[in-house]
Amino acid sequence: DSTITGSYALEEAAEITGGKCYVPQLGPTTMMRGFDRVYDCLSKPDSVTMALRAIRTGGAVSLIGISDMLKFDPTMVWVKLVTLKGSLYYGFHEWEGKKRHVFEIAIDLISKRGLKLDDMVTHKFKLDDYKKMMEVNVNKGKYKAIKTMFVFD
Repeated sequence: DSTITGSYALEEAAEITGGKCYVPQLGPTTMMRGFDRVYDCLSKPDSVTMALRAIRTGGAVSLIGISDMLKFDPTMVWVKLVTLKGSLYYGFHEWEGKKRHVFEIAIDLISKRGLKLDDMVTHKFKLDDYKKMMEVNVNKGKYKAIKTMFVFD
């Protein structure tokens, strides 16, 4: 239900979930309590590390983004008893007793639950600016991009 990014993401996660940040004897700041589920849409070392630090004990982290070789510290998987899942976002799945395409499922979830996704769109481009859009998409970290989209007048 929430989208978080940036250098204060863990503190923001704690505020949203009622969690508490703390610094362990070894390693970076982590959080007690936290999200039930985290969907990591980048699957990069920093984003996976953040997801594992922001998840509650017994929670599930789904790696949605597809990336190259992924290196991360698995300590939080063990300490928090986290379920780590992979997900290929295209195709058909059994949902509510029917075989449905994932995009159809996503649209239903958004409309039925009234999810607000506006904060996920970080960059908007006119069609003529497609080269700049490609630059931003290839270098999402540099531009702090989550999702980009074309806008039409």
